[in-house]
Amino acid sequence: MAAGVGYAWDAYLVTSRGSVPMDKNMKPIIDQVWAKSNRSPFDKREEDDLPEPPDDWRKQMHTMAAAMFQQLGIATKGEVG
Repeated sequence: MAAGVGYAWDAYLVTSRGSVPMDKNMKPIIDQVWAKSNRSPFDKREEDDLPEPPDDWRKQMHTMAAAMFQQLGIATKGEVG
């Protein structure tokens, strides 16, 4: 995140077979993980802070990313394609 740029952002998965927009459900999780990871351990939480990421955020991200790979016809680990 660059200062002065704003909060709106887009993301795409780019591969040798093409690109696909990131699943819209991934963005809030990424925002939550970033906010938690970027917070100083000395800062107190504010009322308007983003909520903590879900406990299974890694699993959710993996599932959504696998669906994006499938959309592109790219095999993921453990699949033959």
